[in-house]
Amino acid sequence: MDQYIINQVRDRRVALKMSQEDLSEKLGFKSNAFVGAAESPRSTKKYNPVHINKAALVFNCQFWDLVPQFPIAKNNVLKPFTKKKREN
Repeated sequence: MDQYIINQVRDRRVALKMSQEDLSEKLGFKSNAFVGAAESPRSTKKYNPVHINKAALVFNCQFWDLVPQFPIAKNNVLKPFTKKKREN
């Protein structure tokens, strides 16, 4: 889920021709490198709900536009829950 959110934020940032530093500043981070760190696959920095809300304000979109609409399974395919029959 983290990667989905990062991809949504990055895609919107790039579409607006906004640098990582610009977005970090608009999100109110003390370090202008937070967005770059969040977009790096080697970093442990991720967006939290407050960051996502601020990004939605910056991008003039809804919070829900930046998060997945449905649960994401490990392999991206959801398997329906089925109750196993007990054998007696």
